[in-house]
Amino acid sequence: MRAYEFYVVAACALLVAFVALRQLAHAWRTKSAEWLTLVLLLATTSMLTFAAVEVNKWSGHSALSAMDTTSVHATFLEVAAEGPQRQLVFRYRVQNTAHSAFVLNSTACSMVSFRFQPGAKYDPASTLLEKDTAAHQRYTGLVRLTGQGLELRPCPLVLKPGQSENVAIAIPYAYPGSFGSPKEANLRTYVDATMRNVDGFGAADSRGSRGIVFPKGW
Repeated sequence: MRAYEFYVVAACALLVAFVALRQLAHAWRTKSAEWLTLVLLLATTSMLTFAAVEVNKWSGHSALSAMDTTSVHATFLEVAAEGPQRQLVFRYRVQNTAHSAFVLNSTACSMVSFRFQPGAKYDPASTLLEKDTAAHQRYTGLVRLTGQGLELRPCPLVLKPGQSENVAIAIPYAYPGSFGSPKEANLRTYVDATMRNVDGFGAADSRGSRGIVFPKGW
């Protein structure tokens, strides 16, 4: 239940309560058979109020528990430059601490995404320039690799209860040769300078019930 829906139900309950009180006052004065109406109104008020409170409580609980992002823990290991294109790759160690298997099928693997710092603002210029590799690099400092996206390795990813495994997230950007040798210190400096708004990565299973938060560790 959304906040405004809760307030609408609560307002209706208060309106019914107000009418019930008026009926009570009238019935007290006239000593008539309107006591039956009064009882029905009070019962309706009670049910509406109880339903509003319980549904709001349950909705809030459902929103908080919609996805489990704690049972599979990810620890950052290193950032590397792989292949002749020196593609940037972020390596993690993941562990399934739950009592059930965790599975990312090929569809879920393809949905791995960047996580951004709270308050990070959308930069339309960066998006518009993405197809122009040279212009995009001048504007952001990032070397875009055409025809590639975020990639989780290995894929599919299957973790049995208690199992740990090394994984890698390859991004569609390369480490430029002009920035120096691709040693760990240089890679961290470059990534930190050009990806300031990135706060790691995220992935979720096909049901959206369990996910992995890959933290920023560079």
